[in-house]
Amino acid sequence: MADYVIVRKRIIPDEETELKNDEIICADYERRCIVTRWLPIKPRKDIGWGFSVYYFERKLKISAIFDCKGEFSYIYCDIISSILRNNRLIVTDLLVDVTRDREGNVKVLDEDELQYAISRGLISGEDAKTALEGVRTAVELLEDPEFFPGKELGLIIEPPEGFKRD
Repeated sequence: MADYVIVRKRIIPDEETELKNDEIICADYERRCIVTRWLPIKPRKDIGWGFSVYYFERKLKISAIFDCKGEFSYIYCDIISSILRNNRLIVTDLLVDVTRDREGNVKVLDEDELQYAISRGLISGEDAKTALEGVRTAVELLEDPEFFPGKELGLIIEPPEGFKRD
């Protein structure tokens, strides 16, 4: 759909990975978001496939994760910053994450990694502020039991090609 590649940039460890196999299935320019579906980069027993909605104004990447049977497992939210450079959408994971399990329990993860990165100067003050503001936004969204990533777009997202149910 789009003529660019998404690059995941991590701070800890310091690495960039082209998400070449992520399929962009929707780009909603009015809402400033894109939707991708994907298989895990490395095979996993707990994740069969997923789809992600990148909400650029909210600075969130919210993913619906499905198990190897194709059943919904949980929602995982990365706090992000992003930049489009040439044909590369570089999405930086700002370390702290928020999840919601099937039962609706919301958890904030990796606050210790964020504190470590701040104390070592691995993350800018602006990105640290974005991460903390993003946590508040993500918790607020995920505490709403009606929230599901991409629901507002009215999409029905099927597993990507190559997904094999266990």
